[in-house]
Amino acid sequence: MNYSFGGKEINQVRDSVWEYEQMLATSSGRYFDIDTFTLIIDYYLNEKCISSAKNALNYAMKMHPNSFELLTAKTEILIEEGEYKDAIKILNKLENTLPGNKDVLLLSGLCNILLNKHKTAKAYFDKLIEFEIENSGKEDYLYLIGASLRSKKQYEPALNYLEDAYNINAKNSLVLYDLAFCYEKLGNFEKSFTFYDKYLEEDPFSASAWFNFGVVASRLGNFKKTLEAYEFSIAVNPDFADAYFNLAVAYSENGNSEKAKEKFTEYVSLNPNDTEALCYLADLFECEGNFDYAELYYTQALVSDENNETALYGMATLEYRRENYRESLLYINSVLEKNKKKIEYIYIKGLVLKKLGFLEDSLNYLSNAAKSNPKEIRYILAYADILFLTEAKSKAIKLLEEAEKKFKENVGLFSRLAAFLYRIERYKSIYYLGLAMQLDSDVYDEFIRVNPEALNDVQISELVAKYIENY
Repeated sequence: MNYSFGGKEINQVRDSVWEYEQMLATSSGRYFDIDTFTLIIDYYLNEKCISSAKNALNYAMKMHPNSFELLTAKTEILIEEGEYKDAIKILNKLENTLPGNKDVLLLSGLCNILLNKHKTAKAYFDKLIEFEIENSGKEDYLYLIGASLRSKKQYEPALNYLEDAYNINAKNSLVLYDLAFCYEKLGNFEKSFTFYDKYLEEDPFSASAWFNFGVVASRLGNFKKTLEAYEFSIAVNPDFADAYFNLAVAYSENGNSEKAKEKFTEYVSLNPNDTEALCYLADLFECEGNFDYAELYYTQALVSDENNETALYGMATLEYRRENYRESLLYINSVLEKNKKKIEYIYIKGLVLKKLGFLEDSLNYLSNAAKSNPKEIRYILAYADILFLTEAKSKAIKLLEEAEKKFKENVGLFSRLAAFLYRIERYKSIYYLGLAMQLDSDVYDEFIRVNPEALNDVQISELVAKYIENY
């Protein structure tokens, strides 16, 4: 339900709530009329304070036991609690008492929708709309029905009434917003985009609408509109933290790490303890090789939450890149204590153990990773490397040859087959080296590190000369 507070200003309603709460605190037994109690209950319902709404209703019913309005409010509380059948029983009695009451018709329709009695619900809603002769009145009630259904996440039924309201008045900003919102929730992003666009023509100073427009544009892959929407959202409300966050993510996903860092930094200035944003920032710095700043932001995240998995994992990979393998092992062990089954953590521990010379332990971890997720080429290649290093060369080659059937045009796969096969099947090795160098000529250095005798191989030299200038 949408609670309008009977046309009262929100500050007036808050004053009434404050007076009511003071009365409870001081046990003064002050009198409130039915209208004031109704406003107080609606306020609590709007704030999702259901227990407070129930307490206010119980107090009000003692003071006004036969109030039609308070019984109506009771059905609203029952609806919020999901007690639809109990609400219907009261609504049926109220309908008999005062046939045609618009609040009762609306609530009865809403209850029946939530009970999946769509035909009965439509009959109540149709009766509600029939009372309005003028289009303006019909528009208001169509919107009220649609908004009430939307608030209960009944998006498809809501659209029926919102579309009818739109057909009466295509400029009603409330209708446009709810249409956009419902279509967004149903995954129809094209229509949602259209209605947010129309809404913003009517109300260009809504930060939340610009934000939602950005979300929808992002889902449609419209990067230009995504950036524009989030920037407008921030222009309208410079303290709109989520807009900075989403804008930063949009820049990051589109490869603009500098702008991403700038917007994440602005977001963190508003929410300094947000570990997700701090880890995003740290990762951006780590990826560009700025390890000191990466450590700074990972550390800030761990200050906010010492058990944060992302930050612990980030520090493990950071120390690995710094070649501080013992420190890396400490962090990866910490994160594995929290999540022993995550394959990426197992994989990283395998790499760290290999660097520390614990080859058998490394083999166990990398084997686990590769067998747990055979679709991840990184795991396959790392497993092949440790097999080759532990003298299981034929097993490593077989693993790579099997992987070649599933992974096409992978330079890591080709380069390893070239390096591992050279002393066994030389011509096959040269074939794979050629495939690898077509993709990345730098693989030659690693090939020679594994097979230094190939420096004197004329065929290898002729092949390399095709891909490396001045060889």
